[in-house]
Amino acid sequence: MSRVSAYVWIVCGIVLMGVTWAGFWWLKIGPEREEVSAYREVNAKLDTIIAEPSREQARDRVAKALEAVNAAQIDWKRIAETKTPSRGRFNLLDHRWQLTVNAREWHSGVEADLKRWIARSGVRVLSPTNEAGEIGPFVPYPTDSANELIEFYFNYPALPYPVAIWDLGTITVEGTYGQIVRHVRSWNDIPGYIASVRGLSITGTNNRLRGTYNLVVVAYVNTDTVAGGTGDGGRVPDISPRGQQQGTGGSGASGTAPRPGGQTRTGGGAGGFSGGGGGGGNSTAEARMPGQ
Repeated sequence: MSRVSAYVWIVCGIVLMGVTWAGFWWLKIGPEREEVSAYREVNAKLDTIIAEPSREQARDRVAKALEAVNAAQIDWKRIAETKTPSRGRFNLLDHRWQLTVNAREWHSGVEADLKRWIARSGVRVLSPTNEAGEIGPFVPYPTDSANELIEFYFNYPALPYPVAIWDLGTITVEGTYGQIVRHVRSWNDIPGYIASVRGLSITGTNNRLRGTYNLVVVAYVNTDTVAGGTGDGGRVPDISPRGQQQGTGGSGASGTAPRPGGQTRTGGGAGGFSGGGGGGGNSTAEARMPGQ
């Protein structure tokens, strides 16, 4: 074996060092340099974003957003004060017997509110009537069972808050065309209630016309706590007039009872001439006791 000269060893060492350095460069230093370059570019963009003009624009956007939120809150407060009752008007926490008494007193106040509201428009109600000769509209009469009253009449806990939903059926009124249209549209503005009017038809001749429509009224009870419910999620009741009269709402009950004065009767007023006006209004039956 020939002897390797020192010169060869030196050349081999230099080559080995070069290969090692090249590998280290491509595998380690190169990617890190690219990462550092990308990091610097991102920082430069961030410096542009957080510059004073950009910060000023951001502050302006936040200020405008807060103004929009405040305006929406003011608008909603105005609606809530008009369409929902104040707290304490109707107490659902009384002794169970007292609860049924309070509910019937409140029911009488609601009916009086609806009749007074109709009278404001100048029309005359022709139907519904009952066997005692009283003129409607008639709100379903509450039961004397506290549990059924809460679960089915006020739909709690089927709904997250106590609310009465009444389909008052067909209402027939008499008046001039202008009176009838104003009357139907006025349900949009009834305070403390949410009312929905559907299917208006107008018949007759000259200035004595008859208007017929279907009316649904919603009544919220503004309270933090409710006692007397049966729990387990509750059931959504049958709010149709038939379901409320026969007591078939939800799970075999509707929270209603036979109304003093006899069976409700719906009069005539068939549709022949369709009139406009009267969309779904806003009526949250204001839960208030008589005299309040």
